[in-house]
Amino acid sequence: MISFDAATKTESEIPVLESLKTTPFHETSTLFNSVNEKIREQTLHVYAPFECKDEKEKNRRLREFKEGIIEIIERLADPQLPLSANGGVA
Repeated sequence: MISFDAATKTESEIPVLESLKTTPFHETSTLFNSVNEKIREQTLHVYAPFECKDEKEKNRRLREFKEGIIEIIERLADPQLPLSANGGVA
C-alpha cells in the first residue's frame, strides 16, 4: 500500500509575502489547494467474485457488501479504538 502525507504537512507552511504581511502558502495558492484536495481524497476499490440469480439479488448483496465494508473502514479509522496486533480492531 502506498500513501502520501497531505501536502498541508509540507509545502503549505511556506510563507508568502503579501503587501507587508506574510501569509501561509496554502492560503494563497490555488494550485496548492487543488493538489492538496486530490491528495486528501481517499478511495477504496474492493474486488470479490460472487454469484447471484438475478439483478434484484445482485443489488441487495452489493448493498450489504457496501454497508459491511463501510462499517469496517469506520471502525478502523476510529482513533478511539485500539488496533490489534494483526491490524484489525481489538
